[in-house]
Amino acid sequence: MPDDDPTMRRLPNPARMLLADESATEYDALLQDYFADMEPVGALERRQVELILRCDVDIDRQFRMIAQHLNPLGEEVNRGAQMLAEWYRLELRHPNAPEDEDAQRKPPTLTLPEGDARLTPLIASRYAQRRELIALHHREVTFAERRRRQAIELLYRMQDRRRRASSQVEVADAEVIEPSEA
Repeated sequence: MPDDDPTMRRLPNPARMLLADESATEYDALLQDYFADMEPVGALERRQVELILRCDVDIDRQFRMIAQHLNPLGEEVNRGAQMLAEWYRLELRHPNAPEDEDAQRKPPTLTLPEGDARLTPLIASRYAQRRELIALHHREVTFAERRRRQAIELLYRMQDRRRRASSQVEVADAEVIEPSEA
């Protein structure tokens, strides 16, 4: 029976829908948690659970994108500016500086201090610049939440129908008894 086969539990390859910063192993672990919580039976219910998980992944993804757009230190790198900075670095380098010293030096990575209120004006300015883009992501979150609610409701209806079908007992047809004339 396909329901008993553990290899059938994994639905199509999640790597096809995951982004580069998302892990297929984390997706699989979360899918197993969802299976444990929702206890699907059969291929249709398992597929419904995966659709619920995909909605959750999409919601998380949209919030990560919003955070990236509002990150004041996450400015996109301009290739022209990079080329110009490289040219200046090479031109202003001391003539006796070794060539391999430049290769070993790595640019510092900027990280956001957690909860720093001084960044609020920068974040507000980025929000004002990208208001339409942020609104688009919020709309996508709303759509994903609606799809998630619908998928959960459909899963529960499928499970209720399955339970009702399995609990029905065969009842013999009623027999009509006519009063005897005595």
